Amino acid sequence: MGRLWSKKISMAQEEKLEDIKNTLENYKFLVDYCDRNADCAPLMSLELPVCREMVDLLPYKMQRIRNQV
Repeated sequence: MGRLWSKKISMAQEEKLEDIKNTLENYKFLVDYCDRNADCAPLMSLELPVCREMVDLLPYKMQRIRNQV
């Protein structure tokens, strides 16, 4: 779902920010779920590191968009 939100094309700045926020929330959900359920982490061995990185990077992307005003 996070990847799907990141693919949406939006022209308005507020729409872009909302889409990125939805992307971030979906990635956070997955990361938090795997942190709470350690037995799931091995099943997500390829995707989980990427999700963690996205959780770290997306707030910076949101800030960059806010600063473009």
